[in-house]
Amino acid sequence: ANSDEDTRKMYEAFGIKKAGWAAFGATVKAEGIQLDMFQDMKDGGRIADAYEAIGELKFDSAERLPAGAIGVAGVSGLGTMLETFVESMKASELSADVDEGMAKMEKDTGLSFENDVLPALAGETYAAIYPPKNEGDEPTFVLMFDEQNGATPESAARKLMAKAGEFTTSKLGEAEVFTSKEGTDDPVIAILPDQVVLTNDPSLVATQTGDSLTANGGLAAFDDGEPAQFRVQIDMKKLFDMIREFSGDDMPPLEQALSQQTLDCSWTIADGVARGRALIPFKVPELIRIIAKEAPKAKDASEAPLGEPMDDLGMSEKSVSELEEDANLIGKALLMYAGDNGDKFPEYKEFLDGAIDKYLPDKTVRENFMYMPPMDGVQAFKNEVGFFIAPEGRIVVYQDGRVVHEKYEE
Repeated sequence: ANSDEDTRKMYEAFGIKKAGWAAFGATVKAEGIQLDMFQDMKDGGRIADAYEAIGELKFDSAERLPAGAIGVAGVSGLGTMLETFVESMKASELSADVDEGMAKMEKDTGLSFENDVLPALAGETYAAIYPPKNEGDEPTFVLMFDEQNGATPESAARKLMAKAGEFTTSKLGEAEVFTSKEGTDDPVIAILPDQVVLTNDPSLVATQTGDSLTANGGLAAFDDGEPAQFRVQIDMKKLFDMIREFSGDDMPPLEQALSQQTLDCSWTIADGVARGRALIPFKVPELIRIIAKEAPKAKDASEAPLGEPMDDLGMSEKSVSELEEDANLIGKALLMYAGDNGDKFPEYKEFLDGAIDKYLPDKTVRENFMYMPPMDGVQAFKNEVGFFIAPEGRIVVYQDGRVVHEKYEE
């Protein structure tokens, strides 16, 4: 209702009559940070209806992707999504532009949008990114289109090649590979049994699939096997390795805080509700430890004299022995609070609001203490509930009240 006129007309063309509710949440778990999104799509018009009718991903083709990907994205029924989007755009004020663009595409490619493109995209579509082979090279990619749901990607590919120009043909295992004679930098098209692959690196067509990213269990098993129409999986270790090649040794060792190899996301529409979920696989206490260790180094290097207190980074001016004494008081106060509250520790905001102050001799004891509510499913003697940043390390309080001075490794 508050949108400008053009935007409102565009939504109306999609069949969206009004905005529904939306909810977002974040949960800190032992495996990392889980983000959840829910959105009402009951008034989402034909786009919501079409998307909800799309079948769930089955991952049969995903397991045939070449090994070693940095990231993988999979979507079911891309043709249905594309068809609904184009139909909605044609119903808007952009209709003339859409018709002109479609006519040009069909003329240039020799493909009919309705009879060739949409049937080719009826199955599952996967996109994967791979690390550069040599220093200075661009990352390589694979686009894979399979024949599920009666899709016909091979027919469209052969028709496109017949229109686009001359190709050289070669065999790589089961794949029939077509390379343009006009330039070696052009992507190649490979036709395999029941799928078509587009890639800028022909060697990926014959790469072993046994150690593929999806085989590590993240993409198919995420969300406890719940159905999804769209999923993304990123190999965080490979991603950090690639970033480090460009940034050098200045990048903090964030991979040490990973709880698993992959970052996973999923999205689907069912029963009029869109659901999205992402798992960022960082062990939060370990991530905070790494950041706390690296932040003083960055501060020292940029402006602070060695040994100068750094209040903006949460470092106390107290000695290690004084911090250990304060940590012991906080540990005991947390246990007393839990004893009075059904064995539950305070939430983060409750802690900031002074939930344990009555158990402390002085509320200033908790100044600069970085509190974290204990995570479910972790044994008390391993479960960090907070820490002080101390010279050369941290003074850590565990859920069982134990206090440990953890020194940073050089």
